[in-house]
Amino acid sequence: MLNNILCAVFNFYVNSSFPYGSGGSRYIQAVFFEKKWFITSQGTLQYVTSAPLSGKVNLYGTQSNALYQLYANSSANISSYIQTALMDMGDPIRTKQALKFAVEATLTQSGVFNVTVDSEQGSTTPYVLSDSGVTWINNSNQVISWTNNSLAIIQWLLSVGYYLYKSDASQYGKYLGLTMTSNNAAFTVNTFEFEHELRVRF
Repeated sequence: MLNNILCAVFNFYVNSSFPYGSGGSRYIQAVFFEKKWFITSQGTLQYVTSAPLSGKVNLYGTQSNALYQLYANSSANISSYIQTALMDMGDPIRTKQALKFAVEATLTQSGVFNVTVDSEQGSTTPYVLSDSGVTWINNSNQVISWTNNSLAIIQWLLSVGYYLYKSDASQYGKYLGLTMTSNNAAFTVNTFEFEHELRVRF
């Protein structure tokens, strides 16, 4: 059970050495639920298993003689990469001109996302989406940083919970999609959205 969702998790070793790649061989976890796959890397975990603790089923992994609970830290920053399919928008023979795109997300803290608009032609340069948190400035125009009792810098948000990021887009192709990368903690992507115009056939 991950976030109260029943999942199937497979742990395996990916060998990406020459001639198939240039390094990066590692253990990865393939997580499947609701007809979707997610790939994670939790370190050099040779085995994973589920076990109940206090009435809740959790996922654990082993590294040498150490045991770790997986997906349990909701405050650590995580490097993530989310890519949609290249979609035909209901008409695969028409060229589509992307006009705008949006990402609906639920945030627990400040977030910055880099999004490219993709087509079979390639990808745009990244659009930077931010929740535009509050910046405190003193009377000398210097930014004031706020820290908590652990001396970690905290952000002042204009919005927590649901947030709609939107941007103009410049891309065309028979198929359109989005790729989003971030280093944020504890966020949920609810949906990706497009506004586009149909152009020429073939």
